[in-house]
Amino acid sequence: MKAVLLNSGGIDTLAAAQMLKEQGHELHSLFIGMGQPNQVLALIASKKIADAYCSSHFEFIIPGEWSVSSPNAPAGGISIPYLTGVVFLMGCVYARKIGVEYIVSAVKGTHVEAFKPTLLALQKANSIIPVIIIPITPLENKSDAEVYEMVKNNPLLKETVSCAWSPPCGVCKKCLDRKAREIDVA
Repeated sequence: MKAVLLNSGGIDTLAAAQMLKEQGHELHSLFIGMGQPNQVLALIASKKIADAYCSSHFEFIIPGEWSVSSPNAPAGGISIPYLTGVVFLMGCVYARKIGVEYIVSAVKGTHVEAFKPTLLALQKANSIIPVIIIPITPLENKSDAEVYEMVKNNPLLKETVSCAWSPPCGVCKKCLDRKAREIDVA
């Protein structure tokens, strides 16, 4: 299977890429930068994951005068919510461009449920993307602990990003999870 990997540079993306590459799939990495506070760190981490597991890597960076929906969004910016559905839609466009019919998202748990309405909308809007794009969510039923077990010996683990802030805040759930597992937060 050839698939676009929606690459955030995070632990979940690393686990999904590692799992699918071990199964013999050909992955094409797509990083989408939407002005999120950790964008530079996430971009660096996504490149490292792509170099290790993907045949190609493409970066789609939203212009700086646009902004992600966040408290730090500049006044007058265009508000683009950084949501799984928005990222998936951009991934669909890229998949169509490179002739791939699968998209890998590392979403898991309740995020998969939030992801389903986007899929239904895309099926109805087939005129926008007139090819069937099949989502692959290999971590759908995995807990954070199970994902960590998958990648705990991967040398790229310490290179991943978890916190939405740059530098990492050190106090959010994701930072505390990294500390508990003795993964560098900074």
